Amino acid sequence: MKKLMVIALVMVVCTVVVSVEAVPTVPPIPPIPEPTEPPPETPEPSGGGGAPFIEQQQKFQVISSEPVMEGYAGGSIKFNLKVIQKGYPDLVVHLTAETPENWKVTFSDNDFDLAPEESVELDLLLSPPDTISAEQHEVKIRAVGKVKEDSLEVKDSVTVTAMTYLVDVGVTNLQFSPPQPQSGENVTISVVAVNYTQRITSDVVVEFLVNNGLSSRQTITLTAGASQPITFGWTAQPGTFTFLVRAQTAGDNNRRNDSVTQRFTLGGGATEIEALYQQAIAYYAQENYIQAQNLFGTVVAQYTDVGEFGKAAEASQYEELCGSYIQAETLMTQGEQAFQSGENEQAVQYFEQAKNIYSQIGDTEKQALAQQRLDEVRAQEPFLNKYMMAGIIGVAAVILAAFLISRRRGRPQAPSRYQAEPSASRFRLEEPTSQPPVSARKPAVTPSRATPPSRTPPAELVQFHEKTEDALSRFSKGYIRSNLQQAMRVYLSLEGEKKQLPKGKDLELERIIDTNLKELEHRIFGTF
Repeated sequence: MKKLMVIALVMVVCTVVVSVEAVPTVPPIPPIPEPTEPPPETPEPSGGGGAPFIEQQQKFQVISSEPVMEGYAGGSIKFNLKVIQKGYPDLVVHLTAETPENWKVTFSDNDFDLAPEESVELDLLLSPPDTISAEQHEVKIRAVGKVKEDSLEVKDSVTVTAMTYLVDVGVTNLQFSPPQPQSGENVTISVVAVNYTQRITSDVVVEFLVNNGLSSRQTITLTAGASQPITFGWTAQPGTFTFLVRAQTAGDNNRRNDSVTQRFTLGGGATEIEALYQQAIAYYAQENYIQAQNLFGTVVAQYTDVGEFGKAAEASQYEELCGSYIQAETLMTQGEQAFQSGENEQAVQYFEQAKNIYSQIGDTEKQALAQQRLDEVRAQEPFLNKYMMAGIIGVAAVILAAFLISRRRGRPQAPSRYQAEPSASRFRLEEPTSQPPVSARKPAVTPSRATPPSRTPPAELVQFHEKTEDALSRFSKGYIRSNLQQAMRVYLSLEGEKKQLPKGKDLELERIIDTNLKELEHRIFGTF
């Protein structure tokens, strides 16, 4: 065994020696010579294809000052070009452009002479056909310079982008008539709608917005290259307003010319601001939350400008409430649309989100409405889950057992006729269950003296008085410090509701209501 291992080792050594002897001797690598300047000879011609040998001092280039230009199908697009040469003999320059099929190409100058150290500026005009179906096109521009009496040829190229909008509409020339209206005066807002393409464009929607809120819209059709005047109406009001008119249609990808805007200010004194504030509160009471939010925003800005920060904060709270209502109403609408489309799961999500917003606001009435829609949608969902069915059966069994037990113990006692009825408040200012309903109470303001039947205060005054009493009992100064936003919403809601109450029906009760609201206001704004 040892002999075999020795023999194998000897064979390996011999093989390595033979291999080493077979390798040819490699001569040493010569040092890299220092670069030398090329001889000042004219570069050889390119043979019609490859790029010529160009010295460092030589230059031939075509450039475009605008890499991207815009136009329309059936129209024209212009590029500004520049051809530069340096270090070559006089050249004759020929330009070509590679374009999509059926495009027309026109150079303002071509086959021109270009001397050394000289540059030539010219225009390239592209005319796309009106039958194109794409909006972005790459165009390659080639420049070839030839020496008149030599075979020298130099080349360069540049690629530009041509944008051809298939659909493009917009508006221009926003004007007011009269230019300086008085408060309450009717104002005409006029613009010109334009079709920038050579194609008929239908379903063009032109919208008029005031402070980002949609005021009105029109739908029109514009023929090829047409312009059409459009007018909108608006009633002048004190305040600062931003007017915007925009045109939109499907397929319009050029947004830069879609709209025009202008800022407008009317009035600004204390009386005008208060009148605007009252108008905003009226919109809020009518549940016209979009217009109310716009007006409250204007009131906040103007009260801030005149230093009325307390009133600005109050109007800002109203503005936030309007935003919450708008969001909740949008969700309710989306829920209805999803429900009509058979997307019950999506509808449940929308209604649930709306219910949560109403809960945060404290609007129990609308919260109950959202819950009702939730229950109706869920009632149509298939209950195929056996565990869910088992749970329902179990709950039903417990309810049935409780009912049977109560029957054995006797019929429950009839409720007292002084038991409280549910309050009509939308902000959880429910009456304690120990108080009788409004219809069963004596209409006296104080318990020590009864009021004759002929002076019975209106039921809405009594109910509103109870809301103020409940608000005072709930919102102590300590509680307000940690729940300021909730207290502010309740206070603002009571103030708005008070403005809708009848006046002069029961002066004593109205005085007590005013006192309660002033006390609540003192507690809230005293925390700032």
